[in-house]
Amino acid sequence: MDKLVIFGAGSSILVDLEETCTRLGLDLFAIVNNQDGPSFAIDQER
Repeated sequence: MDKLVIFGAGSSILVDLEETCTRLGLDLFAIVNNQDGPSFAIDQER
C-alpha cells in the first residue's frame, strides 16, 4: 500500500484532509509542520 506524507500541518483545513484520507482508506504516514506556529493535525504523534 502507498503511504502519504502531507506538508502543511499549519493549515486549518488539514483536519478535512485527514478525515478524507481516513474515509478513503488511505494510509497517512506523516504530517510535516513546515512553518512556525501550531499544528492543526488531529494526530499530533504523526
